Amino acid sequence: SILETFAATKFISKFKVDTLDLDAAYFSADGPPTSFSFTFDSPATLQAMLQMSGEGSRFKPDYVGLALSAYFTQCSISSDYASYFVDTQYRPNPDDYQPTQVLAQFNLRPVK
Repeated sequence: SILETFAATKFISKFKVDTLDLDAAYFSADGPPTSFSFTFDSPATLQAMLQMSGEGSRFKPDYVGLALSAYFTQCSISSDYASYFVDTQYRPNPDDYQPTQVLAQFNLRPVK
């Protein structure tokens, strides 16, 4: 899989796929979008993503999310997603925020 390739090449350290919203009976072009969450630990571009996001840049080097989006397009599935930075450790001081994960929330729907 794409995520396994990213992990094998050490682009990400590990990943998790959350399919709690998946119900195959509703996965159709006429149905509501289906949500998937992908969590990537320590992507190689994390610091660049944080810097560019902090500067308000419209471009972020989110290669894992873009690769997944391209894969879904090749499979005739429309997708849109948003990426969020996650600090896995609670820190009471917001200035100590140190994200180590990227959570990509995808909305998927088959193309007619």
